Amino acid sequence: MGKARYQALNGSDYLTYWNGYVLEAQNASIGYGNLTILDQHYEPAAVVCSSLGINVQPGIPHACDVDYNEQYLTPWGTLLVTVYNLTQMDLSSVDGSAEGYLLDAQIHEIDIATSESLWKWNSLDHIPLIASQLPLTDMAANESLAWDYVHVNSVSPYGTDKLLVSGRHTWDVVAIDRSSGDIVWNYNGIYGGDFGAVSEEATFANYFIIFSNFGNHDYAGATGGNAQNTALTVGREVYLKLPASKSYHPLPPNTYNESSLSLFSNSWGSFDYLPNQQNATSHFMSYGQLPILREWQSRPGLNQTAFKWQATLGADNDVATYRAQKASWYGEPAMDLGTGCYMMQSLIDFSSRMNATYGVNSTRVCSL
Repeated sequence: MGKARYQALNGSDYLTYWNGYVLEAQNASIGYGNLTILDQHYEPAAVVCSSLGINVQPGIPHACDVDYNEQYLTPWGTLLVTVYNLTQMDLSSVDGSAEGYLLDAQIHEIDIATSESLWKWNSLDHIPLIASQLPLTDMAANESLAWDYVHVNSVSPYGTDKLLVSGRHTWDVVAIDRSSGDIVWNYNGIYGGDFGAVSEEATFANYFIIFSNFGNHDYAGATGGNAQNTALTVGREVYLKLPASKSYHPLPPNTYNESSLSLFSNSWGSFDYLPNQQNATSHFMSYGQLPILREWQSRPGLNQTAFKWQATLGADNDVATYRAQKASWYGEPAMDLGTGCYMMQSLIDFSSRMNATYGVNSTRVCSL
């Protein structure tokens, strides 16, 4: 099981989680599985299992093709998911094999009732190979070395006619037109993309959410990466002036880091806004590979931030959060009137983290 998440759909609150097979290879961390949507009684309201006709490595189970990186319930009642299609192509233009392999990152909008794809976007149709910051391994000469040249981390609606998409291995965020699939603008964490040059304070690599940036600079495996434990992991706000212009240079008005508790994380993590509280905005950050959560409060002005609290979930590198949320949730397990028992679904990992199949288990809780 992965990506347990609170989401809203058609005016009601739900918990969603992903089930499937996780493939951890040299160049990729992807999955093939389904999404379960639980109501407040912890009963499945829907299970989305989309078979999308993609290619995968031989021997990989994929009855359902939804990737674990993103499953987003939209305000208009559909599901946005990431999908990875193993593709053979000539990679000699990027010093790869002429018969190389890569992962074509796809985004699908799914009808929840039928699991059918309503709309599809392919990275290969819109993002050139040279945009990737990820080096190839052994020229990506076989399927097990497939080059994950974009790696879509997150997808979210941007108004009703666009999507925001973050690329881990291209170090950018793009706005996509939902009708045509065209890229409307690009914000790159190194050179600015369609915006002006990025200041040192606003650069980012690997993990980025538009308007809020999980500054995971402590990743040594990519081109230009820092030596580990030298670049602090911080949260940043980044404001973009639209329409995009090279004359506009994005600057982060706030940086979130508790200096007395400096942390260095090299994978996963998130940085999110929380609802307005007493004329101040709260920000919630998880540190990915480090099982730590923090919350800050900010007020209008430059770097007007206040550290509020921190929680630790377990041992470093033993417990991790891909993303974390803070939300209000009311759940009431359903009771079997015949037995007086409540059915509880435990979201557990049945096997090792790498190259593993994840699932759930049910437990009966009965009154005496």
